Amino acid sequence: MPGLLDHSPADITSRVLIALGLGVDPDDANEAADLEGWPVHVSVEPDVPDNVITVYNTQGVQHSSNQYDGEVNEHYGIQVKVRARTDTEGWTKAVTVAQTMDKSIYDELLTIGSSNYKLQSFGRTSAVLPIGQDPGVRDTVSFTINGMVSIRKLN
Repeated sequence: MPGLLDHSPADITSRVLIALGLGVDPDDANEAADLEGWPVHVSVEPDVPDNVITVYNTQGVQHSSNQYDGEVNEHYGIQVKVRARTDTEGWTKAVTVAQTMDKSIYDELLTIGSSNYKLQSFGRTSAVLPIGQDPGVRDTVSFTINGMVSIRKLN
């Protein structure tokens, strides 16, 4: 039944990032791929590897409800965080992610388990934001991309 999502917007978006070739599924990646492939996580950023993408759920916007069946039209808020070993590496990856999402997310079909979704669009609500050096042993740097996604559950 169309309507409420069975998976979070961050989970759905993370899988689209993997499908677009921006990162790899951490469950399928081996150690070598983790170092080169930018694993994409949801809601919890791991300590390793240094180069990682994490997608978070943020505040969305409800627009209206459909008069026919009461379904609420909503844009879900997400944040994509890119962490890297160096400022240049992180900036380059974050800009690539932002530009690819801007241009390529349009009516992306995705199946997770028995749920089918259409990620209809992505609209960025910020430029790529440098958030600086992460405290810790490795002193990595991070950047974020904020936006809204329109997702429809198809079944």
